[in-house]
Amino acid sequence: MDYVSTRNRERKVSAAYAIANGIAPDGGLYCPTSFPALTEADWKTLAESDYKGRSALILGKFLTDFTAEELADFAAKAYADEKFGGADTAPVVKLSEGKNLLELWHGPTCAFKDMALQMLPHLLTASLRKTGETRTACILVATSGDTGKAALDGFHDVPGTKIMVYYPVGLKASAGGRAFRQHPHGYGGCGGAPHGGCAPHPVALCGDRKRRTAPLSYSRAGTQGGV
Repeated sequence: MDYVSTRNRERKVSAAYAIANGIAPDGGLYCPTSFPALTEADWKTLAESDYKGRSALILGKFLTDFTAEELADFAAKAYADEKFGGADTAPVVKLSEGKNLLELWHGPTCAFKDMALQMLPHLLTASLRKTGETRTACILVATSGDTGKAALDGFHDVPGTKIMVYYPVGLKASAGGRAFRQHPHGYGGCGGAPHGGCAPHPVALCGDRKRRTAPLSYSRAGTQGGV
């Protein structure tokens, strides 16, 4: 499976390259060149698997330069029972006849963004190894609250990475702002802008190849640039 920029479909890169670099050189996001179809056997396996198994199977369809064993290991670590309050990572709760609710708040920060940001560190560090990158990776996060905390928690014990959180100036004196600044495994940066106004700064930095001295990855509202 190859990936191309939303601004240039001619240059194809591997999944590991897309994850390691975050944003394409032209400022676009990396997208897969095609969307794989699930076979009857795939659907049967999904129905019989837990969340860890399902995530490994689906990721394997898109991340073809990762082995099935690698992805299964990443899923087991990312969605470990102790992180999500048990084996049922994302339970479906019946509200009434014909109405069901998928609960995505059982992660370590009670944010749905834990679903992505507990897996991302494993994919990123593996991608850095696969692409031969030896420098420390810096993750830039623009947030108004839960994205930053989920990203900090996801990367808090990941070797070879650092994380910087940009948040609105109004959060500086709040509990959330203090949490970002005082987190032992990250850097807190205060943006002088209201909700959403911080986003252009890390995006611009990720796209500035002349000023970059380390691999940069950008996350906003739970979506990592390039994935």
